[in-house]
Order: sequence, then C-alpha cells, then structure tokens
Amino acid sequence: MRTDLVALRREAGLTQGDVAERMGVTQQAVSKFERYDSDPKLSTVRRYANAVGALVEHRVERDQGQSILLAAARSTWMPMDVVRFLDIRSNDPKTSLPGTAAWSAATSKQTDFALAL
Repeated sequence: MRTDLVALRREAGLTQGDVAERMGVTQQAVSKFERYDSDPKLSTVRRYANAVGALVEHRVERDQGQSILLAAARSTWMPMDVVRFLDIRSNDPKTSLPGTAAWSAATSKQTDFALAL
C-alpha cells in the first residue's frame, strides 16, 4: 500500500516537501513514512493518502483460518513456494494444513531460497 501511495505522489509531481506541507509535518517525517521498514499508524497512512489525492479503504472480514497459516509461515523459515501457497488464502483452510495432500504438493518442490517473515 505504501509503495502505491509513493507512486501516486510521484505521478502527481509532488515532492516529499509538498506532501509534508500538506500534512503539517516535516519533510523528514514524510521520508521516514516512505521507508520500506517504517510501520506507520493507519491515521498517518490516511493523512498521507489525502495529501497525495488518494483514498485508502479499510475492511474487516471473518478470518477463515488464514491468520493461523500465515502466522506459522512467519514463525519459521519456509521455502518461497510454501509462503506463496499460504498467501493464496484458500477458502477452506483445512486443505492447506500440514499433513494434507495440498500441503505436501506445495512443499514437495525443493528450493534454494527461504524467506523469514
């Protein structure tokens, strides 16, 4: 989401200083917001979006087991194929649990790379 907002800022021809002025903060604060490793509050995301002429929508959906699978992926080193598989977020989480055929299919391919989330 942050990457999209920064792209919109650039497309609009706005500098970080322009956005800072619109938000009532310093240019350094905008720079910090745009860093890949920042963890801004939702209110800051909304203010930045407003400053660049964008809308940000939030929605709430019932968790159907996705958070358990993604938490498991984040708590260990897993092959990239498995992380991608988990991120699909199947409507039936039982089909993507360890020990099932779907899990075995996703984890059977060997990779040289792993991702820690």
